[in-house]
Amino acid sequence: MKKIGIFYSSGNNTLGKIAQEIGTQLHIPASDIRLISTLTQDSIHKYDMLIFGSSENCDGKLPKEWDETLTWLKKSDLSGITIALFGCGKSKENGALYCNGMGILYDELKKTGASFTGSVTMDDYPTSDSPAVKNDKYTGLIVDEGNGDKVSEKRVNRWICILNNNPDTQDLLSS
Repeated sequence: MKKIGIFYSSGNNTLGKIAQEIGTQLHIPASDIRLISTLTQDSIHKYDMLIFGSSENCDGKLPKEWDETLTWLKKSDLSGITIALFGCGKSKENGALYCNGMGILYDELKKTGASFTGSVTMDDYPTSDSPAVKNDKYTGLIVDEGNGDKVSEKRVNRWICILNNNPDTQDLLSS
């Protein structure tokens, strides 16, 4: 298996649980499941795949923790690195801003040369006007914590299957 890192913002307990569940299912060491603030310019290229997690913010911005990292990250050459996104939010309460953090990350990082994987259909989700929707799919795994969809092993498992069945990421995830 190639080197995979999971980095997420801490403003939400659910996000940490999702990160841990993804890490467990992909057999990622705990040392590579960390807060986004710990990712550095020196460490970014030790990873073949980065899995980024963000919650939504009602003001339409990323959680503050992302500010410094995203400033240098979006200017980096991430060619050869694959990015997958996950997020959580409350679709009923936040509607058009539902999981907006994923949409912001996708928009900011698509210019870096990285490839993206892990988009999911909107079939199981209650909203489609979120910034996290691109080309009629969510840009990654989402958990709707406002509708009783707490960290769902089943939902994470389905997402891991999407990653495993993507020809672009199979070599990254195989043992």
